Amino acid sequence: MRLLGVRRDIPQLLQLAQVFVLPSLWEGMPVSLIEAMSAGLPVITTQVEGIDELVQDGVNGVTIPPANPEELAIALQNLLDHPEIRHRLAAEARRSIQQNFTVGQMCQKYEKLFLEHWPGDLN
Repeated sequence: MRLLGVRRDIPQLLQLAQVFVLPSLWEGMPVSLIEAMSAGLPVITTQVEGIDELVQDGVNGVTIPPANPEELAIALQNLLDHPEIRHRLAAEARRSIQQNFTVGQMCQKYEKLFLEHWPGDLN
């Protein structure tokens, strides 16, 4: 394994991929997954908290149980063998991110969160 440090060519690397796989045991709101979906990649990820806000199984990606390499292999082979499914999931992934996770929307959500939970008055 090599740790490659800071990369500034992530969009170009994502364009080279056919599928993005994130087999996490735990996640928050993974930026790498948002980036991959925004780039129009079909995604395979695990059914863990945080990811469920981004990926709906069979709609805009594929979810599998965590720590299940057999299911991961089956899901990956299925997407590689069926380009029509891969393209449909990729298009829906991109659409869902563009519709729900733009910079403006994320800023509005953070502002709402701060206003709801901040102990003082920000106005």
